Amino acid sequence: MLLTVPPGLDHVYGVLAWFTRIGDQFGRRPPGAGVGRRYGLACGPVRRSGRPVPALYGSSEEGQVLDFAGGAVVVAVPGHTDGSIALHLPEMKVLVTGDAVANVGRTMLGVFNTDRARAVESLHRLAELDVDTALFGHGEPIVHGAAIALRRAAAAAV
Repeated sequence: MLLTVPPGLDHVYGVLAWFTRIGDQFGRRPPGAGVGRRYGLACGPVRRSGRPVPALYGSSEEGQVLDFAGGAVVVAVPGHTDGSIALHLPEMKVLVTGDAVANVGRTMLGVFNTDRARAVESLHRLAELDVDTALFGHGEPIVHGAAIALRRAAAAAV
């Protein structure tokens, strides 16, 4: 399963590039769905190089638990866009930040926000989560010690 958060074309084409590279190793090609416009849990059936995009189609709401990875909890993180979300996988201590946080050279508030004050509030909420690993919309993942990096980023964001 792949998620694009939010479903902007830069993210959809990133999924396409990924699927083009490794899609066949699973021995199947999942069907496309349709491009979600609310809260961004979907992409597809965008085709490039003749291959469909794997997709989870639908909308999400704060606190919703998605049925994968032991329960992925949707965390509303408005600021980058009104409907931006992050996914917290508490059993695995993993956070998928979407564009709310970036890790390019250092961990920081994501850029190009529609409402900076709300984006900063969202970063502070994410910094309170019990996580060890963080995956970002932009930048390298943090495999260990993500909570510390998130707290530092939140303290630096004004």
